Amino acid sequence: MTEVPLLTLVLPVLLCGGPPPDSGLPAKRPESLAAAAEDAGYSRSLALVRKALERRPLDAELHFILGDVHMRQGRYREATGAFEKASRLDARDPKPILWEAECHARLGQHARAIETFRRLLVKEWAQVEVPARVGLAESLFQTAKHLEAAAEARAVVRRGEANAHASYVLGRALEAQVKARLGEGAGPEEIAPLEREEEAALLDAVRIDPAHAAARYILGTLYRRQGKLARAKEELEAFRRLKPLSSESNLGRIERAGEEIESRTFLSLARAALKAGDAREALALAEKGLARDPGFLELGCYRAWILLQVGRLDEAARACDAVLARDPANAEALWNLGSISVRQGQKERAAELVLRSLDVRKAFPDGWELLAILAQEHGVLPERLEEFARNALLYRPSAENHARLAMVLHDAGKVDECERVLREGLARHPGNPDLEIGLAMLLQTRSGKR
Repeated sequence: MTEVPLLTLVLPVLLCGGPPPDSGLPAKRPESLAAAAEDAGYSRSLALVRKALERRPLDAELHFILGDVHMRQGRYREATGAFEKASRLDARDPKPILWEAECHARLGQHARAIETFRRLLVKEWAQVEVPARVGLAESLFQTAKHLEAAAEARAVVRRGEANAHASYVLGRALEAQVKARLGEGAGPEEIAPLEREEEAALLDAVRIDPAHAAARYILGTLYRRQGKLARAKEELEAFRRLKPLSSESNLGRIERAGEEIESRTFLSLARAALKAGDAREALALAEKGLARDPGFLELGCYRAWILLQVGRLDEAARACDAVLARDPANAEALWNLGSISVRQGQKERAAELVLRSLDVRKAFPDGWELLAILAQEHGVLPERLEEFARNALLYRPSAENHARLAMVLHDAGKVDECERVLREGLARHPGNPDLEIGLAMLLQTRSGKR
């Protein structure tokens, strides 16, 4: 294998610290073909959503889907209007506000994006706190507020959740601070604390997501600056392998552009129908979308999920098998089959299928939680119970997962760690009765032994 000289791997770092842009310019004709395909898919998608809105004009989810269709076409102003309407119709749902903020960011309206992300955080909606903080950090970064950007990203990382993008944003913001300090004449000893935190954040990003090309690029430039040439070369070569394909390499995907936009609209509408309690309409939408685009596996998986929800287990299993025939490592289809196996009482097979899905998509808390339940309550792979409980907590730090891991640790005689997990759980979920009772009983037991 021919070695690539290190200097050919080191490209100028952008102000934002991300990977360098592609240097190749795509041909104009394929671009226009792609645009035409996307416009056709966009028009058909709009017609689908508007037809649904004629039946349910006050359905907030449908207005959200309308915003999503506009957003996927890059029409962020139209998307913002739809998201605002969805939010007015259902003030309890934070999702439209989150995507409204993202639209402002994509329009370069970072002041409005920052205000909207902060409005979300003030409302303390736990389900969107992480993406709102990461989005806020991004917009703060784009306005050169690197200290504030790092603080927001750091808050996500310190929650203990495995979030590769948050770790990357933290590393990128710290890299910008390092460059600013170097520009002011700071020496190696002065920037060392920032570089240590930057390295830790970026290593965390690639640990969670080994294919995170941008994090590897910044790691490479960090090591290059520090004179660690072997490590720099390793990371920059990884970046070259992982970076997105050029536009020219993607020309073969143009013909799918319109299909995928429309297929995603069918998927969104099917989800909205099932959420509204109309499984029949949801299934009809999924099947209509698949008739137009049989290769859209995400919709095939969702059809299986609908069938599972209405108890048509054999049909659901066949739908999953059809997806796996095209993609044997499809995590969603494997997960659905695992869920079907649980319903059918085949718990060992369920565990096997869920483990296969987690090989593909490790950061999936539902899978780890199901495995923990199967091990703890049904004796399936009991020797791996602690592993399952730890991963469930890692990817979803809920009160229930804190309590489960604490119980597992207590039963394993790891009393000190059990106490630590209970205290961490109460710090995150103050007043939770299960955690409070668990800690009180543990302390009482330990006090009695003394």
